Amino acid sequence: LSFDFNVDPVCCTELFLIGNIRYQSDEYHIHGSDTDEICELVINRVKVKYKYHRLSIVVTGDATGRSPKSSSRGRSDHRIVAEHFNRSKLPATISFEDTNPEQKDRANDVNKLIESGLYIISDKCVETIKDRELVKWKRGAEGFKIDKSDPERTHHSDSADYGLLITKRMGIDSVEPDDEGQGYQNVGSGISV
Repeated sequence: LSFDFNVDPVCCTELFLIGNIRYQSDEYHIHGSDTDEICELVINRVKVKYKYHRLSIVVTGDATGRSPKSSSRGRSDHRIVAEHFNRSKLPATISFEDTNPEQKDRANDVNKLIESGLYIISDKCVETIKDRELVKWKRGAEGFKIDKSDPERTHHSDSADYGLLITKRMGIDSVEPDDEGQGYQNVGSGISV
């Protein structure tokens, strides 16, 4: 389960690791909400959907969620997630990175997974599919960055990417981005490398 912490929308992506295939099975989002509410939604749905399954859950997400917020009485998003999952009794390991990877590196890693057939998105993950089709690179003063000008876009792909990158550290396959090409190019369907 991988979170992206925003107010509008706050979201979470559900990924399964089956062998070395990453399968995105579901996505959750709430507009105008907070981390407490998305945690309650995700935990309740996971408990119902997988009531009779043995799960081993890794919970991760946006590294920037470690900063305390006054609106959450000094709790960080990471702390809120940990509190909810600890109370839930779900078999969850909480693992957030110290920093988020550079956008270019993240895009290259995820595109390699897609190209290799190691990342499959369920057709019910409508917002993630839209992100993968519509999110583009934008040239700015500091080089290329992902265009975040549409407030509806990038949240689900960001959420999924954080979860996908955890699997890279698991060493389950040898997929590495092609470091020779330093430029950016489209490979179709709005996916950029």
